[in-house]
Amino acid sequence: MDNNLISVILPVYNGEKFLRDSIESILNQTYESFELIIINDGSTDGSLNIINEYACKDSRIKVISRENKGLVYSLNEGIDLAKGKYIARMDADDISLSQRFELQYKYLEEHTDIAILGTFIESFGEDKKTSIMLEQWFNEKLNDENMYIKTSYSCPIAHPTVMMRTRFAKLERYSSKYPVIEDYELWIRVLKKGYKISNIDMKLLKYRVHSKSKSNIEKGEIAIRQRIECKLNYLFDADKKNVILWGAGLGGRMFINYVLSSKWNKKINIMAVVDKEKEGKIENIDIIKPHDIDKIRYDYIFITTSLGYREVSSYLNKKGLKILEDYMYPV
Repeated sequence: MDNNLISVILPVYNGEKFLRDSIESILNQTYESFELIIINDGSTDGSLNIINEYACKDSRIKVISRENKGLVYSLNEGIDLAKGKYIARMDADDISLSQRFELQYKYLEEHTDIAILGTFIESFGEDKKTSIMLEQWFNEKLNDENMYIKTSYSCPIAHPTVMMRTRFAKLERYSSKYPVIEDYELWIRVLKKGYKISNIDMKLLKYRVHSKSKSNIEKGEIAIRQRIECKLNYLFDADKKNVILWGAGLGGRMFINYVLSSKWNKKINIMAVVDKEKEGKIENIDIIKPHDIDKIRYDYIFITTSLGYREVSSYLNKKGLKILEDYMYPV
């Protein structure tokens, strides 16, 4: 393993539209000791031609081209091939600022307890609202106190900004069980094992936001189911069996359906579903109003509403309940 080398893993699937900008942003890094492992994951557009064009010009580029096997397979393939001390992630539609590798390398050399290191992002694209939201979420300095709380919501760091220690990556790898939330599952799993994640509070990657598509909507529902499973496996104390759901919308229904069809059916007893507006039952579980919550004996609360989660968490905090200890967001 080369202690000065950074192994950059860039999976590509039909990425010709933005691929040149992505590759050039890597080749123009101020830190020049890297190998760029580009994995063409069965692209059917002109991606491979673009990749080969750059590979002919720069010997640091290593090209793997094969049939489509998916992102998780490609990431683990890149990890297996990596020869550097550190592995840097990159996506085919994003742009790394020129000092990204230099600053991340320096940080990891100085902070030997950090396994995974992200950076702040500059989000751009057609959807301005989403861009603002992503910057607000990812551009928060992480520490030991807020890491688990932030992870209980969603990904604490933007995947394409990540640089991680190669020894760690080869040991842990990405899980094929979670093909839509492969990054989140890895972060939450390794935190549970005691590894540390941090980020640099500088915008070192331009994160491109794409317009919504049918496939993204479909993946969104798959991601919810996978996040539920992930959070229950890694964040929930299985001894707390009597639970209340807060939210009778899509998130609540998906949570109930997941629990009823999984091993958690024997570990979680859903006492009621809280909703201000809806009435009736979901899978024979009563829907109650917020003021009725104290009439029920429960051990834990899952907030399954995305629209009113801030209001709900504020209400629970005023009652003296604490996030993760007494409630969490499983979706």
